[in-house]
Amino acid sequence: MNNQRFTSKRNYREITFRVDNIVLLALMFGLFALNRTSAVANREYAWLVIIAVTLFRSFVHIFKNRKVYFGVYFVIQGAFLMIAFLSRYWAVSPSLSIAGFNSLVLTTVIVFSVINIVDNEKNIKSLIWALAWAGPLMMGYFFVKYGFSNIVNIRIAQQLEVITDINANDLGIKYVISALSFYVYGRLELKKRKKYLIYAVVMTVLSIFTGSRKVILMIGFCFSLMYLFKQKRNQVFRIIVVLVGFFTAIYLMINVPVLYDVIGHRLEETLTLLNIDNLNPYSSTGSRFNMIRLGLELFSKRPFLGYGLANAAIYNGGTYLHNNYVELLVGVGLIGTIVYYTNLLIGLKRNIRIYKTDTDVTSLFFLLIILCLLLMDFALVSYNTRVFQIIIAVAIRYSYLVKRRIIKLPAMKKK
Repeated sequence: MNNQRFTSKRNYREITFRVDNIVLLALMFGLFALNRTSAVANREYAWLVIIAVTLFRSFVHIFKNRKVYFGVYFVIQGAFLMIAFLSRYWAVSPSLSIAGFNSLVLTTVIVFSVINIVDNEKNIKSLIWALAWAGPLMMGYFFVKYGFSNIVNIRIAQQLEVITDINANDLGIKYVISALSFYVYGRLELKKRKKYLIYAVVMTVLSIFTGSRKVILMIGFCFSLMYLFKQKRNQVFRIIVVLVGFFTAIYLMINVPVLYDVIGHRLEETLTLLNIDNLNPYSSTGSRFNMIRLGLELFSKRPFLGYGLANAAIYNGGTYLHNNYVELLVGVGLIGTIVYYTNLLIGLKRNIRIYKTDTDVTSLFFLLIILCLLLMDFALVSYNTRVFQIIIAVAIRYSYLVKRRIIKLPAMKKK
C-alpha cells in the first residue's frame, strides 16, 4: 500500500513537472515569436491564451504551496508602476503615458505568473530549458512564415520590405539568449553537454547573421565571461584565449566578404564614434548618437519627474530613444530611473554572492545576463522587454530559494 502511494505521488510530481515544462515553453515561444507590436489578430489571440494558461498554472502552484510569492522584485516594480501611473498627470501626452503603463501592468502579470511557477530547482532548470528551445521554435515558425533565406538574411529582407514586423536586433538578441541557455543547460545536464553545445553554436551563428551590433556585443561579453568564470584557476591563460578570440573575430568580420556584408561594415560605422566630427548624422550610429544627445537635453529641463512614460517619442519623430537610461530619464525622470534599476542591481549583487560561495552555473547565467543588459541598455530600450524582466525577477527569486535552502548548492550540502 505504501509503495503504491509513493509511486502515485512520484507519478503525480512527474506529470506536474511535465505540465510546467510545457507551459513555460509555450510562454517563452509566445514571448519570442508572437508578442510583437504588429502581430495580426490570430497571433494576438494565441498570445492571450498562452498568458491565461500561464496565469492559471501559477494559481495552481499558489494553491499547492498555500503562499503567494511577491518578493522584493514586485515591491520595487510596484513602486516603478506607481511612478509610471502618476506620470500621466504631468505628461505631455497622457494617452502615451497610459498606454505605456498598461503595457507595463501586463508585463508584471506575466512575470508574476512565471515567478510563482518556478518555486523549486527543477522548475528553474525548466525555465532555462524553455528559454533555450524557444529559439529554435521561433526560428522554425518564422522559416515557415517568411522563408528560410529571408530569415537568415533578415536585414536584406527588411530593406526589400519582404518582412516588416520582425526587428533584426530583437531576433538576434533572442537567438543569443537561446544559445546561452543551451550552453548553461548543457552544463547542468552533463550527460547531454556536447549535444547542447552544438545547439548553442548553431543559435550563435544564426544570431551573427542578423547583422546586429548588440548581438556581437552580447556574444562577446556573455560567452567570454562565461569561459573566464567557469573555473577559478588558469585565469591568465583564459584571458589570453579570450583576447586572441576577440581579435580573430574582429579580423574575420572585417576581412571575410560574407561576414563583412552582414556585420563588418556596421562595426566600422560604429567606430566612427571615436571621432565624432566625422560621424555621419544620417547613419544608424549617427542617428542614435543624436537621439541620446536630444534625450539628455530634455532631461536637463525636467530632471526629477520627466515628461511622462513613453513621452520621449513626441520629441523624437514618434519613436523611442534607443537608450534605456535616457528613455527612462526623459520619461520618468531620475527618481523613476533609480527605482527601476534597483531590481537589476539587487539581482546582480545576490547572484554574485551565490557564485562566490559556490561556482554555481545557474547564478552565473543570471548575473551575466544582468551585466550584459546593463551594458546593452546604452543602445537598447529594455524596461518593458518581457523576456529580460522575467530573467531579472527569476534571478532574484533564485537567490531567495538558495537563501531559504529550498535549492541546496554543493557548498551548502558539505556544511
